[in-house]
Amino acid sequence: MPHCPTYLPATQPMNRWRMSWPSRVTGAIALAAAMVTMPAMAQEWPSKPVRLIVPFAPGGSADVFGRFIAQRLQESPGQSFVIDNRPGAGSVIGTDAV
Repeated sequence: MPHCPTYLPATQPMNRWRMSWPSRVTGAIALAAAMVTMPAMAQEWPSKPVRLIVPFAPGGSADVFGRFIAQRLQESPGQSFVIDNRPGAGSVIGTDAV
């Protein structure tokens, strides 16, 4: 008889996918809790202006592109977008702000 952790004697069938009774009850409770929380009401999104952070100096190509994107995004939902330039440290300051 080899020493192997997956070895089972022939008298015990392997029921790998069989769930015990407490596991089924716990799963049913978790499913019911998830279904109760599903019908959450949507809120006004967003309630204040959206801040678009550009991690480069104003006047550069990234700033111009960011302002172009913000202008296009303002047209569709009617939400205002604010460009926030955070240059410095090889754009680390801007990425940390996110």
